[in-house]
Amino acid sequence: MTDPTILRLYGPGPLDQLDPVCCPRFPIDRAVRLFTRQLFTYRTQADPRDWQSGAPVPDVATEVPSIYNAGMGASYTSYVVHLRPGVLWDSTPARPVTTHDVVRGFKRMGNPLRRSALLPYFTDTVRGMAKYCAEYAAAFAGVVPTGRELAEYQNSHDIPGLLVLDDETIIFELRRPAMDFIDMLTLPCASPAPVEYDRFVPGSIELCRNIRSTGPYRPVEFTPGRELRLDRNPVWHADTDPVRRQQLEAVEVSAEPVGAGAVAYRIRTDRADLAWGLRIADPATPVEHDLGFALDPYLVFNTRSPNAGGALRDVPVRQAIARAIDKAAVATDVARLGGETIIRVAGSIVPPNNDGHQDLDPYS
Repeated sequence: MTDPTILRLYGPGPLDQLDPVCCPRFPIDRAVRLFTRQLFTYRTQADPRDWQSGAPVPDVATEVPSIYNAGMGASYTSYVVHLRPGVLWDSTPARPVTTHDVVRGFKRMGNPLRRSALLPYFTDTVRGMAKYCAEYAAAFAGVVPTGRELAEYQNSHDIPGLLVLDDETIIFELRRPAMDFIDMLTLPCASPAPVEYDRFVPGSIELCRNIRSTGPYRPVEFTPGRELRLDRNPVWHADTDPVRRQQLEAVEVSAEPVGAGAVAYRIRTDRADLAWGLRIADPATPVEHDLGFALDPYLVFNTRSPNAGGALRDVPVRQAIARAIDKAAVATDVARLGGETIIRVAGSIVPPNNDGHQDLDPYS
């Protein structure tokens, strides 16, 4: 690292978006974590095999709702969330994050121009959100609205399943029990949004250059596709953030279409500290500690296809296809393209260190 301590990241990863609604993918979500906070999040863990690494913890919220703290209803379809005092936007002057900001973040997810890729989960779960999003899209069918026009719609229409009791208390009502709802609230797209975002079209360059921060760092320079610099956020306080730290003076990201060799050389010659968007093999890291970045490639069945007499609707047909695929051969082919990436053959869709994972290899 440089002196003063600046963490430098370099590589071919995408760097085109900072709006939390529009950037759920790797590696941008790593940078978004530095300037956004969610109601709940995950702690960093020294040992990724620790089961607690997969358990959400309070972030902007004071505690995880449960039936034991009266935060979850007996029907498992309502969650009461209380906000942590002292979490501030880096606005002028600084002001606290409120439940109205939480609602604004949810409403922005349904905008008809740049919808979150994860929106279907929330429309299928939160009461009334599907209707809200459908009517939102219909209201601007055939036109390209401005940021202010979108904000006017959002501010004049409500999502029935989001009930604001006061500035620090909100109730989420669901259509049906969803035991992963707290996990979904850890995603960047579920971040609270400040009133300043009402001026901009979601995902626009103008918004990305006017990002407001609640985390330990804030964007100060952004050139889409090329550079990002984050400096310390002066209104962030460690005693209001149980998860993040502010140990660096700044973080700099430089994106270029280069390969793993070029990135490794840049790191060896002390012109970068970490890779951006790919993995550089570290001989000191045991293979079992490497969780990987993606479940890919994978096979998707269209169980509603009418082809072949609807054969894919039958479980035995799908099982036969799965058994016919030589996963080891596929892994070998992928390895030829992935440089030094560690590849494992998966026996189930649930990866290691997650609830529900089993060490299965049914088609070895």
